[in-house]
Amino acid sequence: IKWSMVMTTFEQSLFVADTDNHRISVYDLDTLKKKFEFTSPISHYCKSTHTWSQTNPDCPNTMRNLPTSIAILNEKIFVSYGFQDEIQVFDLNGNFLSKFGSSGNQKGEFSKPMQISASNDLLYIADSGNKKIQVVDSEGQFVKEFSVPIFNESDLEISLDVSENRIYVINNKNTNLWIYDLNGNLIIKKILGQDTGNSSIGVENGLIIVSNSNKNTIAIFDLDGVIMNEFGSQGEHYGEFNNPRGITVNDGKIYVSDPYNFRIQVFNMKLK
Repeated sequence: IKWSMVMTTFEQSLFVADTDNHRISVYDLDTLKKKFEFTSPISHYCKSTHTWSQTNPDCPNTMRNLPTSIAILNEKIFVSYGFQDEIQVFDLNGNFLSKFGSSGNQKGEFSKPMQISASNDLLYIADSGNKKIQVVDSEGQFVKEFSVPIFNESDLEISLDVSENRIYVINNKNTNLWIYDLNGNLIIKKILGQDTGNSSIGVENGLIIVSNSNKNTIAIFDLDGVIMNEFGSQGEHYGEFNNPRGITVNDGKIYVSDPYNFRIQVFNMKLK
């Protein structure tokens, strides 16, 4: 696994965006053995990485082929290629079906859609560069959108998760957590009290799990923003991290992408 940005679970499988390897890897949740992998057949392959800057005219953003997020909806795998501003759609065996999206700021256009999440037959897209959440159906058709009040645009990236009819949104430049209903109405804003860096968020059973790449920790908050537990430190041993990134939560287990240690770590959720 080479610098995975995010993961998701579906039935008995863990789907990993193996970003710098330009592929999706699928693992058995019980054994953690790899089941299969697939790549996009339509993206032009460039030997680029997530840190690559656009200096090579032969490898623009539209050709970078770096999967940045995954969501499963209606028996389809939606993969965000956030650097090239598009979403590609595959069947559950990894066969390509279609794609949608392009660069821009209009409906159905994106700017750095690095993370996506699925719920209630809809796909929620963190359209980071446009500072909004776009919602589409399982055919990629625009449904609605709403703005996220973000002012610091430097290296901005929105992370979101949809759980129990709520949309949870954070960004990588401050400690704000926004909770919306499914219509995009703001319910509450919370201050988590941590500078989380390039963070990701997962929500399950009223608990909010946030990766903190600055501190190399994982923090668990309740819905009031009160920290319930925090674990991890800088390092390469089990339980240590080097820039923890993607978070997904399933059945009381926390799956954490540990990019610069080139692995996924799995933890049982425990509170203090």
